[in-house]
Amino acid sequence: VEESNEAYSDINGVLFDKSKETLIVYPISKEGDEYTIPTGTKTIKQYAFEGSQLKTIKITPVENVETKAFASNKQLTNIEYPNNDIYYTTDIFYDCPKVEKIKITGSGPMQTYETSKQPWYEVREQLTTIEFETTITTIGDYAFEGTTKLNEIKWGGITTIGKYAFNQSGMKTLTIPQTVTKISPYAFNNCNQLHTL
Repeated sequence: VEESNEAYSDINGVLFDKSKETLIVYPISKEGDEYTIPTGTKTIKQYAFEGSQLKTIKITPVENVETKAFASNKQLTNIEYPNNDIYYTTDIFYDCPKVEKIKITGSGPMQTYETSKQPWYEVREQLTTIEFETTITTIGDYAFEGTTKLNEIKWGGITTIGKYAFNQSGMKTLTIPQTVTKISPYAFNNCNQLHTL
């Protein structure tokens, strides 16, 4: 995009609005398999990453992720999602069949969620690994409900597990680290395959 363009700009070949606060399009043919949302981005537009060949997407603190922003990323396997108050819809990762790992980044307690309204809801049944940055302290209510293929949790510095946090999870074994001092009611409700603590 030419600098004289009054409506659009780009950062390393990715299309933004002029203020560089709204990410509009990530080119499908852009080389590389990992992308970090630039600091200062506030909005990721609808279908912005549709069809990309990325394997890892690192979402930094933004304010708004529009519907199906990352739709149809057929190669996407890893997501980093920030622990901040983002306005989102539950289909932002629609049709991403290979996603298997999510890492929660940032600090402090995760926000709480309502059942079936997590940002990663569309890929919850594919997740095998969940990781928390060491500065995350609390797993939010209902955060990883329905993660039926989950087999690994990298706890980081978690001290509190919210209610129904792993409701209907598919984990078979579970090791609670020494950092955890509070497990809320029903945190592991309906974990019917869990046989070893």
